[in-house]
Parts: sequence; structure tokens; C-alpha cells
Amino acid sequence: MTPSFLDLLRQHVSAEAYRQLSPDDLWAKFRDALDETAFRVLLERFGSRVYQRCRAILRDDHLAEEAFQETFLDLTRKRAAIPGYRQAAAWAYQAATNHAKHLRRARWRQVEREALATAPAGGDAAAPAEAAEVVARVLAVLPDRYRRPLELVYWDGLTHADAAAVLVPVYVAVTLLFFW
Repeated sequence: MTPSFLDLLRQHVSAEAYRQLSPDDLWAKFRDALDETAFRVLLERFGSRVYQRCRAILRDDHLAEEAFQETFLDLTRKRAAIPGYRQAAAWAYQAATNHAKHLRRARWRQVEREALATAPAGGDAAAPAEAAEVVARVLAVLPDRYRRPLELVYWDGLTHADAAAVLVPVYVAVTLLFFW
């Protein structure tokens, strides 16, 4: 059933009152009473950071959404053991990291299984085009920092020293951006 305008207005007014609460009071309302409005405001407060963490690890919107949902389902289940808002936010961030890494490993295993399934039987070497396709699929799931050196050395034919010369300025620039 679609909520009426009056229901939506009540929800909005209720959420505004909850936004005025201290973080620990908001967490207490959710933890103790499983208050839906408190949950929505908690999502507003630290949900985007949790999603961004999932997205940064997985680099896939659908998988990031899955990890995000699993994180908040777990938070709901385990809320009684988490005393305050700060602990809840830290717990959610760590749980998101764990869920995302688990999904990444599962995706990696799936790619490996598919690669093995497409390999010819009898131990014969795959045709070069098939081998290149399998390698490309496996490399596609790697983060850039692992994939790029492999591409430079094995696909572009650079020596390790030449690949390092290409990559080091990029890594130094990125490091300077994050730490300065």
C-alpha cells in the first residue's frame, strides 16, 4: 500500500526531530526499540561512508550495494552488543570492509572456476586467443595497483625497470595527494 501524503509528512517531521538528537541518543533509540526513523537517520549520518568503503574495495556498484545491505542487516542483528554511536559507526565501517572483501574473494573464485571450465581437457595449452581472454578476465578483477604492473610487463613487454619508471611517478603523485 502506498503511504498517504499525511503519512509521508509525519515521517518527515519525525525524522527532523530525530536529526536534532545527539548521536548516542539516536543510537539508543535504534538499539533499544529498533526504531525505524532512528535507523533512517543513522543511514543518513554514516551510510554514505559505509557505501563508499564497499565501492572502493569492490569497484562494482551492484556488489557494493550487496555488501552495504549485509553490513546494515548485521548491524541490526548485533545492535544490542554495541554500546554507542561511535562504536556503531566504527563497527559498520569494519563490517563493510569485511563483507566487501568476502564478496571480492567470492568473485575472484568465480572467475577462477570459469577460467578452469574454459580450459581445454587433457592438459593441452589453450589457443592464444582463448588464453588472452582468460588472462584479461582474471586481470579485470584486480585493483589497478596490481593489474597495471602486470599489464606493463607481460602485455606491453616492458622490463621490470621500465615498468617501475612508468609507475613510480604515478604512485608518488597519488601518495602526495593523500598525505599533503
